[in-house]
Amino acid sequence: EELLLPKDVMPELKDYHTAEIALDFFVENGRIVWANGALRLFHKDLPGIEAGHFNPYTPDDSIIQQVQQAAEKLGVTFGPLKADFMQDERYGWVLQEMAVRLSGGFDSSYTCPLATGKDIYGAYLDMALGLPLDRGKLEDK
Repeated sequence: EELLLPKDVMPELKDYHTAEIALDFFVENGRIVWANGALRLFHKDLPGIEAGHFNPYTPDDSIIQQVQQAAEKLGVTFGPLKADFMQDERYGWVLQEMAVRLSGGFDSSYTCPLATGKDIYGAYLDMALGLPLDRGKLEDK
């Protein structure tokens, strides 16, 4: 991460770094399903301190393909999957972190349901109980 050259998604927000996104997916039968995304804001004058985020943020096809490839390489076939990306001046979107859980925090638990009406945690709990993914819970309301 220290070697990347961040490229802001929203350069008009001069006091903030806007090069990072946090994404939530579900994996069913080895195929990823996008659930949630947030564009993260970091204070420029307070390194590492997150100022907030915009939700929803919809990833482009290149990001979706990277997550699908990473899930396949890691052998993830069922359940939640979070992915954090940074946009780099040279390489475009770079995968920084991936884990078999939801991104957690304020964006997936609060602002996503508020902004979109999605029931991400309902879908998460269903899958934890071994039920199939209810894609209706991931639709914008």
